[in-house]
Amino acid sequence: MPMKFSFRPSAILAPMLIAAMLLPPGMHAASAPAFSVSPSNLYMAAVAKGAAPAAQIIVVNNTVASSILKWHASLSGSGAAYCAVNPSRGTLVGQSAVMLTVSASVPAVGGSYQCTVTLSDNGSSPPATNSGAVNVSYAVYAQGSTLPPANNTPPDVPQYLSVAATGSSTVSFNWYGSGDPANRYVAGYAVYRDGAQIALTGMTSYQDSGLAKASYHTYTVTAFDSSQNASAEAPPIAVTTFAPVPAGVPATYQSLYQGVQSNMATDFALVNAQSTGAKYPVNYSMCLMSANDNGGLRLNFTDLTAVDQQLNGAQALGMNAVMVSLGFPIFDQNFYEFLGQTPAQAQQTVQNYLTFYELVAQDIHGRKDINGTPMRMIVEANPLLTVDNPGTNMNPAAYYQSLSFATYEQRRSANTVTTAQSVQPDYLIVQSEPDTDARDGYRPELNTPATDVAMVQLMVNNLAAAKVPGLHSTVKLGAGMGTWQTDWQEYLGTPGAATGLLGITGLDGIDNHVYFLTGQSASGMALELDTSLQMIAAVHAAGKFASICEFWPHKSLIVGESFLDVDTRDSFNFWAPLDQQYIPIIFEMANQGSLEYLSAFNDGEFWAYEPYTSLPCLPVYPAGTASQNQACDLSILSAVTATVQSALGRGQLSATGTAYKAEIAAYWMPH
Repeated sequence: MPMKFSFRPSAILAPMLIAAMLLPPGMHAASAPAFSVSPSNLYMAAVAKGAAPAAQIIVVNNTVASSILKWHASLSGSGAAYCAVNPSRGTLVGQSAVMLTVSASVPAVGGSYQCTVTLSDNGSSPPATNSGAVNVSYAVYAQGSTLPPANNTPPDVPQYLSVAATGSSTVSFNWYGSGDPANRYVAGYAVYRDGAQIALTGMTSYQDSGLAKASYHTYTVTAFDSSQNASAEAPPIAVTTFAPVPAGVPATYQSLYQGVQSNMATDFALVNAQSTGAKYPVNYSMCLMSANDNGGLRLNFTDLTAVDQQLNGAQALGMNAVMVSLGFPIFDQNFYEFLGQTPAQAQQTVQNYLTFYELVAQDIHGRKDINGTPMRMIVEANPLLTVDNPGTNMNPAAYYQSLSFATYEQRRSANTVTTAQSVQPDYLIVQSEPDTDARDGYRPELNTPATDVAMVQLMVNNLAAAKVPGLHSTVKLGAGMGTWQTDWQEYLGTPGAATGLLGITGLDGIDNHVYFLTGQSASGMALELDTSLQMIAAVHAAGKFASICEFWPHKSLIVGESFLDVDTRDSFNFWAPLDQQYIPIIFEMANQGSLEYLSAFNDGEFWAYEPYTSLPCLPVYPAGTASQNQACDLSILSAVTATVQSALGRGQLSATGTAYKAEIAAYWMPH
């Protein structure tokens, strides 16, 4: 059944016109107004001689915010004597709209009739920059004729809604215009906030104002045509207006702070709206930075002082797992020979690294969680970073580039088998971010989903062939991607379709990473969080475990921003309230999604942040190039390392660490 638009033109026109004529105090018409009129062509229903066609509607907009449009309507054309428009004049303040009724009287004879409704300036100051016009036509048939059917088909539902807070009391709402299957002409749109209609417009955007600060709202829209057929409502999209900026946030970052805070508030509301209060025995983890293979060439392979200190801190937080980045080519003798070592030296270097990581694994497994269960070790077997880790003294960029893809696959797979056999982690993630591997490993082949999945399949096959003790029981295999991954559906595959990573039977689980709050899903949730939820659902449908091995709320709303810039910025002390605001969001997601484990990447913030006023230098924000802040960033990160180590040594938790510990305790379930 076609939907009919719910308003009555006669009932809504008067209040709209009255509101439009009121000039808000202090508003000045600083800009010239402009007309937008829709639809441009209006086709009245055909009638038999002696009858008048049903009235139709058009929508007139002033498209300029800081302006006043005084307008009037005039009629011309062969059928002008029979046409009428009501109202015929008015005033539109700012980007407001008015709906006009176009009608026709009973013509004296049959035939085709046409008139043009022209909307012109009527004394605006400054004058309007344009005028508007609608061509009106209808036909009168002889008595007894079969008339063309009336238009009862509603327009299509508007699509691709987006909404953004633009201030503490303002919101910008946009959508993609719908089509009208019957005559392809949409007259306008009805805008709804929190379930109530608040405006009509002929444009595909609406600027809302007068809202409370830090207030949560949902927006939707319907399309209507000149016959008042209305579409169904588009699925609502959510937004939160800006909250006041806390004291201590530098002016440079205040806009970013408000944007991130607004997004988080919306995410919190949307995630909690789905909450059932259920808890799940999630393994709570963090990155063990003291054993991260991207830390550069290791000089001491038996001193675990830093590892012990960090593990003590993890236990104090209530964690029962840690994640260690340990990948290719750490155990590849060819790499060290490429760096200039003799075969004997390279063999010894590999043995030294094996000794170190075996000791780390023993240290982890020798500890107990609060239930007396040994702590778990998660290993991400990714290649060493290059582009994203410019400060390292063990950069494998040239080595990567010297390898054919076939050799790269074989040696990376062999490195992963060695990790499984010697280190025996509880979870071995053979790949985490295909796009990062493609960039930092100089392997553009991995930007093709089928090639990437085939490489993962090769590693899984080689692990099975090596008969790794405990494979799939005490050593569970996983692979995954960042939630920002282009074509992530192709990498992931479809449950039951034997495609993508889900189609690899030797994978026990699928992991995902969540970092950025850029982008917006159909509900208004941050795109990465929404994608993560979709991935988790698909993974469970395929009968595998789901996990998030890396997460942190990056303080960035610029797509493609330098990772080094963002990573450095995250450590500034004024972000702490936002990190604490994010913790309940990700914990609720983890429990709703029955995750195997949840691992925080930026673990240093659990102990200390770097005071902004004490930074050794101030990075440029936003940076002009990816490398503009590199020297400054590396200097800051060096200071951050010292600050965190000092706090760890004192057993001192930051407010974020305290909040994280409390969240673990609140969600804790026996394993």
